[in-house]
Amino acid sequence: MSLKFLALPLFVFLALFTSCTSSQKSAPHPEVVVGPEKQLFFDINAKNSAEVLNRPYVVMVSIDGYRYDYNRLFSPPNLLRLEAEGVSVEGLRPPYPSKTFPSHYSIATGLSAGRHGIVSNEFYDPALDASYALSDRKAVENPVWYFGEPLWATAAQQGMLSASFFWIGSEAPVGGRHPNYFYRYDASIPHETRVNQVLEWLNLPPERRPHLITLYFDAVDTAGHRYGVNSPQTREAVMEVDRMIGRLREGIEATGLPVNLIVLSDHGMADVSAKKVIIADESPEAARILKKFKAVGRGPQMQLYLKEGEPLSTIDEAQRILKKRLKHARVFKRSEMEKHQYAATPRAGDLIIDADLPYLVGLRNYRPYVTGGNHGWDPMKYPEMWGVFYAIGPQFKERFKLPVIDNIHVYPLILRILGLKQRVPVDGRLEPMYPALREAEDLMASSR
Repeated sequence: MSLKFLALPLFVFLALFTSCTSSQKSAPHPEVVVGPEKQLFFDINAKNSAEVLNRPYVVMVSIDGYRYDYNRLFSPPNLLRLEAEGVSVEGLRPPYPSKTFPSHYSIATGLSAGRHGIVSNEFYDPALDASYALSDRKAVENPVWYFGEPLWATAAQQGMLSASFFWIGSEAPVGGRHPNYFYRYDASIPHETRVNQVLEWLNLPPERRPHLITLYFDAVDTAGHRYGVNSPQTREAVMEVDRMIGRLREGIEATGLPVNLIVLSDHGMADVSAKKVIIADESPEAARILKKFKAVGRGPQMQLYLKEGEPLSTIDEAQRILKKRLKHARVFKRSEMEKHQYAATPRAGDLIIDADLPYLVGLRNYRPYVTGGNHGWDPMKYPEMWGVFYAIGPQFKERFKLPVIDNIHVYPLILRILGLKQRVPVDGRLEPMYPALREAEDLMASSR
């Protein structure tokens, strides 16, 4: 399906929408050249099908880097209220590695990082002979990097509109589809603007109103990286985002719509120190063997890709040398990462150096950042890497708590709420989160 998207400032969009809906004529709309990144992209022809008009709504908010225990550390009033009144989990566990891009795309697709293709914030694909990095706009917007079917594509296939004020994968036409409304990422857009846009989407006429909306805040993660977990700056960022959650919740309640609000995070955070750094090529023996690899990533994890022309036996030799030389880190072959579903994808390195928390790994000329905090360590081992999941709305139970949940299970949960069919195989399952739904309680009552 070929989508026609316009890139317009919000006020122009609203004017255009008003004129389109009030006019009795069906005039063609010109294509508009993509302009500044603060512009809204939207499909001018998309409408909800009649079958989905009366379905519920989901607004899913990501607070990047909001650790599972930040509510207890900082006591943000609106998030505490949300946790107390609705559904919460002990911790929302991201995929390995516990980084922003893999985690967000796992939530969107129900797949582990090893299966949806975004195996880290930066990595190399030997088949493409190309690299992916979160700072590379061309890569971020190129669908060749993304596997699976994100939520907005599933919705579109079944006649339901979606919108995204930032989400990993939404800027690339995965399967030929974007959300029907979406923004290119721009961290300078104020939080108030983001919340206002979500509320404006919810106040569109029913045929143009998205039933699935994603919203993203980066401030808590940014502060955590720069200043650390318990810093005043991180507290300030938490309180700022908390105000936005309160404002969003008030606005949602004012619409009178059956909106289910989900607030979650992609990963946690842990403090780092310049005294806890591993330099992988510090010894002459390690430096010699590492020259035979392309090193990508630094911090809690580093991936090593064997250079073209080097014998496969180099992988075994390098693993043996690095295991002997590196303390506070483990060195895995890709085939040894089956529990993280890394084994089947060449995008994971031939070797993965996996540091113990809070250690960071780098090279002499490729040192890790050692200010504030970081994330990326194994979430199966370290609770500090867990995020949060809070939810409230007509489909959710009140005051209900669940144990630690893997974030791949969010995808089938949202499909259930929106009445959408799962079209493709995923790693996530509905069962772990199903008890949080009111329908589970109704089902139990009817079976008595």
